[in-house]
Amino acid sequence: AGCERITEADISSRFGIVMALAGLLGVPLGSFIAQAIRHKIPNADPLVCGSTLLLSVPVIFFGFYSARYNIQWCYGLVFFGGLLLNCNWSVVSDITLYIVIPTRRSIASATIILISHALGDAISPYLIGAIADSIRTNITPIYPIVPISENTPEYFEIEFRCKQYALFVCCFFQLAGAFAFLVMSWYVLEDKQAADRFIAETSGGETTDNMPIVNEVDE
Repeated sequence: AGCERITEADISSRFGIVMALAGLLGVPLGSFIAQAIRHKIPNADPLVCGSTLLLSVPVIFFGFYSARYNIQWCYGLVFFGGLLLNCNWSVVSDITLYIVIPTRRSIASATIILISHALGDAISPYLIGAIADSIRTNITPIYPIVPISENTPEYFEIEFRCKQYALFVCCFFQLAGAFAFLVMSWYVLEDKQAADRFIAETSGGETTDNMPIVNEVDE
C-alpha cells in the first residue's frame, strides 16, 4: 500500500545518508579493532577484514529480505551491514603498506583503488540491473489473467522481487572476499617479514616495526 508514492529520489537520499554514516563510523572502527588486538594476534588485520565481511553476509541478506515487510528494519540492517563492510578499508590500506616495499607502495595503493572502484561501485549498478532484467522473465506470469501494466501492485511486486533477488548476489561476493582474507591470514606475516627484510638489507637499518627478521627456510 502506498508504493506508488515511493520515488527514486526519496529512496536514494535516505539510502545515501545510511551508507554515508556507515562509512564514517565503519572505517575508523575497523582500524581501532585491528590495532586493539594486533599485539595479541599478529595476523589480526586480515582476520578482522575476513570476519567483518563474514558477519555482514547475514546482516545484508536479512536487510534486503526485510524490505518487503518493514522499511525501518531494512534501513537499520543495511546500516549495520555497511558498517561491517567499511571496516575493511583502512585495514586493507595498512596491509598494503607493510607487505609492499616502499618504492612500490604508490603503485600498489593505486592498483587497489583502481580495481576496487572499477570492479566495484563503477560497474556494480549495471550488473545488478542486468541480473534483475534477466530474472524478470522468469518471475513474470506468461499468461496473466489481467495484463500487467505499470503502477499496479503486480508491476511493483515483480520489480521488487527482481531487484531483491539481484541484490542477494552481493552476499556471495562477500563470502568470497571473506574467504580470501582468511586465506591471506596464513601468509601475511611471512609477506611482511619479507618486505621488512628487503628494507633492512637495502637501508642497513632495522625493520619497519622493530620486529626480528626471521630467516627463510631454504627450499
